[in-house]
Amino acid sequence: MKTTIKILILFFVLGLVNLSSAQNPKFERDSNGINLENFDLTKKELRKSYKQANHYLEIEKVDEALRLFAKLAINDPSNSNFIYHVGLCYYQKGNYPAAKDFFEIASECTSKRYRDNALERNAPLEVLDYLEEMNKNFGNNK
Repeated sequence: MKTTIKILILFFVLGLVNLSSAQNPKFERDSNGINLENFDLTKKELRKSYKQANHYLEIEKVDEALRLFAKLAINDPSNSNFIYHVGLCYYQKGNYPAAKDFFEIASECTSKRYRDNALERNAPLEVLDYLEEMNKNFGNNK
């Protein structure tokens, strides 16, 4: 329950930041005006969105990947895999404080048997490596 509350607060704060910055995508609505907070995805839609978001990361369209991973995370805020990927997007954008926040949440539920797919609920162990690197390079302060 504490983790879910942290995630919701984090998305609210990041949503406020996004409203003031044209560089970051807005979490409230997608390009079609769909309210993402109440967006339920079927398994097929979930897989398609996850695959597309990973493709965007591969071709370095990080803003598009972030929009999709945020949509997935808002749809399922207890999914550490989605939270990890939101953090990864922020990391690739150079927004290390935001990345660290998401990595910390995702690190609460990791798996040695992680499989990078839409139905995975745990974060990969490499999230701990990202946190260690960020603490070493940027200190423990946010």
